[in-house]
Amino acid sequence: MYSLRRFALFLMIGVTLLTLLPAAPAAAQCDVSANVVAMDQVLTYNRMGAFNPAGMIFALARDVFPKDTPAANQTLANSCASGGCSAGNVQLRDNK
Repeated sequence: MYSLRRFALFLMIGVTLLTLLPAAPAAAQCDVSANVVAMDQVLTYNRMGAFNPAGMIFALARDVFPKDTPAANQTLANSCASGGCSAGNVQLRDNK
């Protein structure tokens, strides 16, 4: 009988403490968006020569330029982010 009273006492104390705790703050929502392009890229898997000729990668549009764009002209104004790119005629920035 004594252990039952003790259990009830601890239960009441626990419930009381739980009701006194502040509510958890709501999770902050954060929306992230990016301008990306998908482009064909041959993927080499190892040094033995295993590769996927039909591989594809994603890249930020600001890092993708029309083919044969010299490194000196690879600026944001010339990138695919500002338009002017056609499918199958793009390359990744030289330093990426």
